[in-house]
Amino acid sequence: MNTRERAEARDLVRKAVAFCEDAGRGAALAEIADRNGQFVRNGYYSYALDLTGTVLAHPFATELTGRDCIKLEDSNEKPFIRRILDIAKSKGYGFVDYLWHRPSSREELRKTVYLERVEDMVFCCGFYTTEQDYLVSLFKCYDYAGPM
Repeated sequence: MNTRERAEARDLVRKAVAFCEDAGRGAALAEIADRNGQFVRNGYYSYALDLTGTVLAHPFATELTGRDCIKLEDSNEKPFIRRILDIAKSKGYGFVDYLWHRPSSREELRKTVYLERVEDMVFCCGFYTTEQDYLVSLFKCYDYAGPM
């Protein structure tokens, strides 16, 4: 499903994790918060949360920095930040899907986020998919893997 987009999101997060391991927490969060930094590219960007759901860095929604978003719900009233943190705490990495508005158009779209835990933080990167593209990717996955 959305193989190229998933790979792009995963690559950007892994680069942020490697940068954090090399340069340290403070430098990594500063770089993630920089909308002209290396973790914003080709329509993708990374952001960081702590394990309680507080936003540590975001390059575009800077007003969220320092805000507890654990109860933030998607368009279906599902607490997607809580889901991100549950996966981060249990597996350490993974993907989460939810419905969200695209900032440029305010259109409700499916968003897929790749997340990876590093120390007491979670680095994330997501992408938007139209419902049609999402369904096509499900059918391709079904054809490839058979029924799930």
